[in-house]
Amino acid sequence: MVRTLLTAPGPDCPPVFRDEELPRAAAQLRGAYGRHVGEPVWETFVHRLCAASPFFARLRESGDVVPPGPHVETFRHEAAGEIRMASVSLSVNGMPECRIVACTPDDEESLQRMESLNRHNRKSRPLLKEEPGS
Repeated sequence: MVRTLLTAPGPDCPPVFRDEELPRAAAQLRGAYGRHVGEPVWETFVHRLCAASPFFARLRESGDVVPPGPHVETFRHEAAGEIRMASVSLSVNGMPECRIVACTPDDEESLQRMESLNRHNRKSRPLLKEEPGS
């Protein structure tokens, strides 16, 4: 997900406040990378990300590191508009780079927009009916 966010062109990048949210994502990635300096997979990933995103390369040079934590992100959806989501993350014991992230609407307007999207999705993709005897 971080690669997609950091390489998407401005108008195609879902976060509305790119100048605030993407540096935080890059700083979190830098913090994780610090535990893997010299590992070929990480070095290749960071090198490719820098090549694909001059924006990320500039952010990486800042040296900023920030741990994961709760925050509010505002996303742009072409049909629903802006949706503010409160994000919290939980670490997985024994897997320091693995996190479970849960996002919930941060305000009533965002909740209504998410519910509208869910209703639309249920109409366009009805649930599969169970076969008799299954």
